[in-house]
Amino acid sequence: MRASLTVATGVISFDEATHVVDYRTVILLFTMMIVTSYLNLSGFFNLVGENLLDKLHTRKQLLFVVIFIGMFVIIGGVEHSGLLNELLTFPVINRGMSIPAFMTLTVALSNVVSNVPAVMLLKYLIPGVHSELWWANMAVFSTLAGNLT
Repeated sequence: MRASLTVATGVISFDEATHVVDYRTVILLFTMMIVTSYLNLSGFFNLVGENLLDKLHTRKQLLFVVIFIGMFVIIGGVEHSGLLNELLTFPVINRGMSIPAFMTLTVALSNVVSNVPAVMLLKYLIPGVHSELWWANMAVFSTLAGNLT
C-alpha cells in the first residue's frame, strides 16, 4: 500500500519502483502461496494438527509448543540478521556491563521471551574474564524469572 502511495504521489517514479523489486522473491512467495493453498485444500495441515493434538493431548499444550518454536525462530532471525551485532554496539554494553545490570537484564528478558531464548541472546554479553560467575548468575536469574511467570 505504501509503495503504491509513493509512486502515486510522485515520491519515486514507476521505473524507479520497478527497479527495486526483487522478482526472484516475488516468484518464491507466489510459489509458496500456491503450495500452501494446495496443502491446505488436501487437508495436510488438519492432519498434522490432529496428530500433534493426539500426542500433546490438549490445544493449550499445542499452543505452547507453537509459541516456543516461534520464539526460537525469532531468536535465530535476530542472530542471523545482524540486529544482535547492532545491539552489542551500544555504549552501555561496549564499556562492559555490571553484574547487577546483567542480572536485571536477564530477569527482564527472560520474562519477555522465556528463559531459553533469553539465554541464547544473553550469552553474547558474557565477558571472557570470570565467565563462570556470569554464567552462574544468568542461570540463577533466568530460572528465577521463569518461576515468576
